[in-house]
Amino acid sequence: MGIIKRCILCVLCIVFCIVMCAGCGDKAKPLSPKEITDIIKSNNASDIVWTPLNANDISAYFGFSDENVTGLSVFINDDDEHYDIAAAIEFKTSEDMWAVVESLNKSLIAAKETFDNVNNSEAAKIKNKLMLKNDKMLVVVVSNNYEKIGKELAKHGFVSVEK
Repeated sequence: MGIIKRCILCVLCIVFCIVMCAGCGDKAKPLSPKEITDIIKSNNASDIVWTPLNANDISAYFGFSDENVTGLSVFINDDDEHYDIAAAIEFKTSEDMWAVVESLNKSLIAAKETFDNVNNSEAAKIKNKLMLKNDKMLVVVVSNNYEKIGKELAKHGFVSVEK
């Protein structure tokens, strides 16, 4: 084979390697629970007073144990007139996550019933909640801006929790 053919073959091999490896380093690291709640909170009204919940509070507030939780960032606004949630909870396994979904749904239904016929806009906001998942992460959003937040989190691979 002539020198020109070998050079062309070598260049083609290099180009092939570059093309094949082009996407190797592009994988973005997954978002942390704190980064997720920061996205949720930044897409809400600035007058919301967010109260953080720690691991001890979540079992009382949402009705599930934190024993299978590996990371969480949960903020609520539950004064007498408003009900907002920004929650990102990471579990040991996806099975652990699914075990909690029903408990969270019951908690949110109870909150909606509290606002029914008292503050219909808050009841509607709770009804329109987002429950999203990504691998072993569960995200719960109760917000007037749920559609915008859902679109933003979809960019990071979150999809709706379907039962």
